[in-house]
Amino acid sequence: MFKKFTEKEAVTGTSQLKSSAIRNLRQNFLQLYPHVEPYMDEIWPKKDNVKLVKCQEHIELIASQTGEILFFKHRDGPLLPTLRILHKYPFILPWMQVDKGAIRFVLSGANIMCPGLTSPGGKMSKVEKDMPVLIVAEGKEHALEMKVENHSTETSQVNIPIAHSSNATTKALAGREVSMLTTQVPRNPGPTKINLRAINSYAQVESWLRYLPSIYPFVEIRDLGRTFENRSIFVVKIAREDSQALNRSLNGAEGPTKAIFLDGGTHSREQITVTVALSLIDKLVKAHEKNESSPWAKVSWYIVPLVNPDGYEYSRTPKGRQWRKNRSRSSSGCLGVDVNRNWNFHWGMESDREGKKNGEPSRTGFFSTVSWFFTRLLRPDNIVRQLSLLEPCTELYAGPSPFSEAESKLLSDFLVDLANQRNVTLWSAWSLHSMIGGQQLLFPYGYTTKPVPHYDHLSRLASNMAAAMEAPNGRKYQHGSVAGTLYQTTGLQADWIYGYLGINQTFVMEMRDNYKKDPALLISMAFTELVEALATLLQQL
Repeated sequence: MFKKFTEKEAVTGTSQLKSSAIRNLRQNFLQLYPHVEPYMDEIWPKKDNVKLVKCQEHIELIASQTGEILFFKHRDGPLLPTLRILHKYPFILPWMQVDKGAIRFVLSGANIMCPGLTSPGGKMSKVEKDMPVLIVAEGKEHALEMKVENHSTETSQVNIPIAHSSNATTKALAGREVSMLTTQVPRNPGPTKINLRAINSYAQVESWLRYLPSIYPFVEIRDLGRTFENRSIFVVKIAREDSQALNRSLNGAEGPTKAIFLDGGTHSREQITVTVALSLIDKLVKAHEKNESSPWAKVSWYIVPLVNPDGYEYSRTPKGRQWRKNRSRSSSGCLGVDVNRNWNFHWGMESDREGKKNGEPSRTGFFSTVSWFFTRLLRPDNIVRQLSLLEPCTELYAGPSPFSEAESKLLSDFLVDLANQRNVTLWSAWSLHSMIGGQQLLFPYGYTTKPVPHYDHLSRLASNMAAAMEAPNGRKYQHGSVAGTLYQTTGLQADWIYGYLGINQTFVMEMRDNYKKDPALLISMAFTELVEALATLLQQL
């Protein structure tokens, strides 16, 4: 299958590339693979010198100073990334999947024909002519090969031959990569590039999220905007076109499809919430792929797995493990704002009964502050907590003004747009958090202990969900309002979603955590409990 690749026999010459040649190669690579631009300096730092390694059969390798092979090409063909690069950045190339029956033919050198891609086990992505693609196989973890598309998939009708990398040296190089690096291509459905039992880096999370739409047509990803440290906040939409029809048939009438919103990673140190949110995405992808009648596929899902990427990345460093806020700078010299105290609903020390409209400033004047103290003298713990919202150097700092932070502003803008869509009803909203010493299922309000208008419904539903959550692991969830169960505070996301957007079924899940490394068991238990809660919620459909 593969010709043995040895440096002595295969390499015919090595030379150091000039800076002008390096610039041209970088530009050509970015033109061919525009999605990799944010990571180009990680893959190929600008100041790094690279070598050109010429091999037999017109193969050229681009190697780093350390000897690592970065790219290769055949004759005047496109510059192709190695499997090591694709392992770290799987969204670089579009993917195509052949069914199981095509595997032995592809490995023997045959062109890929239309039946292998259009059968139940195959998948096709939109690919332009002369575009490199990676070929994976149904039920297999390893890539079969990398190819160059000879025809646009939109214009091909019957046969779709893809230029086969038939020369032995290219195949030898591919085989050498696999054996040396143990490089695996995420299998499909349910790609496993992301580790769903560990804490992944921001780059790994982003790579996996960007990969999903290339395989699953019912998955969309949207970049909501950039944070202070220039990282993207992504929302993943998972919805089939037929889920709206399913929802309508259940209701017996035409109407908008129901949607559920969920986010994780608001507080930096609550790292497990990110992996739990990613695990939910993985579950939903599989549910939509395999079973259209599943309750999980009857609603549209909007998931933001990592609200606070700057703080999350800092919490992955030894010094930052206990960090809670984002990483924005202020004139005080202290870093960060608590994103979940920055929402424009009774922000800061505001105690008015009516919530403020989105973008309308809250009052924090002298009389409002005095009134706030007198109404809370019997709760000194709340006074200390609320005072800390005004101090930039505390971990609960609410920011200089409502929605002063990119994370809360971008997310609130998205939620307003989603709630205003005519064909979508935002039916339920969830935010994942974690805590030491217990687990809780909460609903609004946090700014007051007075019951919300839908208190009885929320209390019954929370009780039913908590009972279901206890079943898999035996862990009892306290349930009730934020103020009545956890503590009283202001500027909360959940309060804003319920009080401003009017989303009645708004919940906060506080999962058990220890804020330490390797929380595999905690992730697994929290995920199964979240699934039980959502399954109970979906029974209302």
